[in-house]
Amino acid sequence: MANKTNSLAHPHQLSILIVEDEPAHAEAIVRSLRTTDSDIDIQVVNTLQEYRHSIASQTPDIVVIDLNLPDGRAMDVLTPPPDASPFPVVVMTSYGNEKIAVEAMKAGALDYIVKSAETFIGMPRTIERTLREWNLIQERKQVEETLRESETQFRELWGATVEGITILDNGIIIEVNDAMCKLFGYTREQAIGKSLLEFTPAEMHDPIRKRIASGIEGSFETPALRADGARIILEAFAKKFVYQGKPMRMVATRDITERKQTEKILQEAIKEREKLIRELQHALENIKTLQGLIPMCSNCKKIRDDKGFWSQVEEYIVGHTNAEFTHGICPDCAKNLYGDLYEKTLKKPK
Repeated sequence: MANKTNSLAHPHQLSILIVEDEPAHAEAIVRSLRTTDSDIDIQVVNTLQEYRHSIASQTPDIVVIDLNLPDGRAMDVLTPPPDASPFPVVVMTSYGNEKIAVEAMKAGALDYIVKSAETFIGMPRTIERTLREWNLIQERKQVEETLRESETQFRELWGATVEGITILDNGIIIEVNDAMCKLFGYTREQAIGKSLLEFTPAEMHDPIRKRIASGIEGSFETPALRADGARIILEAFAKKFVYQGKPMRMVATRDITERKQTEKILQEAIKEREKLIRELQHALENIKTLQGLIPMCSNCKKIRDDKGFWSQVEEYIVGHTNAEFTHGICPDCAKNLYGDLYEKTLKKPK
């Protein structure tokens, strides 16, 4: 029984396609591969035409192909770059040199070997090494594809959000979305590379520097300056995250200037209302009214107060209300007091 020293571990039965027109070479490769403890499916074909028919009916896990075949060269069926092919390809040649090796690798070969007895004996290791490299390539492609999908989703969300989004590297803008450009009146090219301080009024520079240095996250409100110099108020949310492999900070902002102005108007209206209420309450507290039974002398018409003192009607009313008196004389009293004189001089003509 052959000594099984090599292992070609694989999640399913490993399928190897040998494309070799020299029977002795093909037999040496097959014999070497059979020494492994793996369950291997090995097929051997002699021409490029047979190779095409074979991969059309079943996709192999790996192909070992001779450089020169009766109906063409291996380069004729390779797909560059190597990871674009559905399976890894190892090219063999009897008389190799560096130029041919470079040509084979550029054409799409994942590995290149020169035929020899030692090469045939070491074929299991060559297959194992090539499959390991192929798996790493596929894993990298999967990671890259996942990253591309994530980036696509991020870009879609980035462009669709109505909030202004800014990515900062230590206070320097490295990316902005369309909503942010519209909010501040800058183009993307104008905004990138600017310091965050250029978007804030001078009195906010020190607080902004401290916030950047401390790495504070969360929500906050801040005044800001548009490109045209207009002052606006922003509601912002800062969050640390990794962008392009570096720790950055993303800030989402929205313009709340109109809302703050409305709040100010409402607050002023509330203050005015409270002031009016206080004034009305004060007026009510100082209003004096007469109510109930008032004791009055039936002869002199004096009024007795709650302390038992008698006073003239006008004195009593002035003391118990906010009313004041002015004095005149009614027509009846004027006639009684002045008689004919009233008729002649004081009585007003009808």
